[in-house]
Amino acid sequence: MTNKYIILLVAVIAVGVISPAFAVSMEDATHVVYGDELKTMMEFDTNAVIAFTGDPNGLKGFELYDKSKAPNTDNCQSGWGDGEYSVCIFQTKNMELGYHEWFDRTTDTWGKFYIMEAVEVSTTSTSNYQEVSDAAKNFKAQIEAKLNDKLVPLKTEIDDLKFKLANSEEREQKWQSQVAELETERTSLQTKLQAAQDNAISAQTSIEELSTANATIEQYKKDAENWKAVALEQLKVMAEVLGLF
Repeated sequence: MTNKYIILLVAVIAVGVISPAFAVSMEDATHVVYGDELKTMMEFDTNAVIAFTGDPNGLKGFELYDKSKAPNTDNCQSGWGDGEYSVCIFQTKNMELGYHEWFDRTTDTWGKFYIMEAVEVSTTSTSNYQEVSDAAKNFKAQIEAKLNDKLVPLKTEIDDLKFKLANSEEREQKWQSQVAELETERTSLQTKLQAAQDNAISAQTSIEELSTANATIEQYKKDAENWKAVALEQLKVMAEVLGLF
């Protein structure tokens, strides 16, 4: 969008001759919006006339993403250059109810607002309690529908988080049980290992004692053989002395 086109569009709006299909002017505007103010405007009813002026230093313009749900809004354009901004005016009476997404190409900004049915409450002498009551109920239903649109995704997200939390708690309990089992098995293995080490020490001691006993027995045998030889020699000497031989 060129600066020349913007100036021309402003001039056209000023005299209120946008298009026969949606001929509205600044005098008809129910909402005058400047730049970033659009980001904070979340809802309009079907009786709204919106006059938007872009901010060269902020939101420069905007256009509706799905214009099939918002007829007669083609005069609203997103920005094109850093020094340019757009101006537009449109009414909401022919727009579909529900959320409408918008964007500004220059600043890569996205947003959305909600269009709800306008509540018409007659104040003439023909008005009665039933009309007011029906209008209030209709308005309440619209509010509840809007709340439901916002709450349903949140409830779904909460349910999903609860499910994940329950699963994580179940997995944690399972892991704790497995850790306890492994801890018990480790303690049992440590006990068996200690017993095996004790048995090995005991067996080594027994082997050493047996080796010592064998050595003592062998020594006794040698000593006995030596004493036997000595005794026989003494007997021989005594027999020779006594003349027994």
